[in-house]
Amino acid sequence: MVIKIGNTVMNDQLRLLLEIKYCLEHIAAIGEEQSREIVQGNAAQLNTLLERKDELIRRIRELYKTLNSQLSRGSLKHPDIAEVLSEIDTLTGRIIKDEHKSLHKTMCRRQKVNILLHQASNGKKVLDSYVRLSRKKKSDLHWKG
Repeated sequence: MVIKIGNTVMNDQLRLLLEIKYCLEHIAAIGEEQSREIVQGNAAQLNTLLERKDELIRRIRELYKTLNSQLSRGSLKHPDIAEVLSEIDTLTGRIIKDEHKSLHKTMCRRQKVNILLHQASNGKKVLDSYVRLSRKKKSDLHWKG
């Protein structure tokens, strides 16, 4: 099937690739927003973003299945397909890089939380020791006095 938009003729393969590129662009945008939400610690918004990202990934899988079935019947038949494939490759690389950054931020955040919990635990131990020590001193003073 061939679709004509303005002066541009677009076949199904190019349409599928452009839709894949569109989904990838949205995933990249979600990745940037996801990084901000991780830093801010907004779990509800982060879950919403992750659900949207999962929907887009499912859509991309469907599009790739359709594209693969079309390609099994013939080769790429549109001159703009190579350019779109290159853009998809660039977007995919950027998304992977953003995912690594996001994962790093998540790990750093978890590490900070663990450190704070550890410090709080140690702080409580120090405080408990101080209270015990001060009670002991008071009792010692009282006993001697």
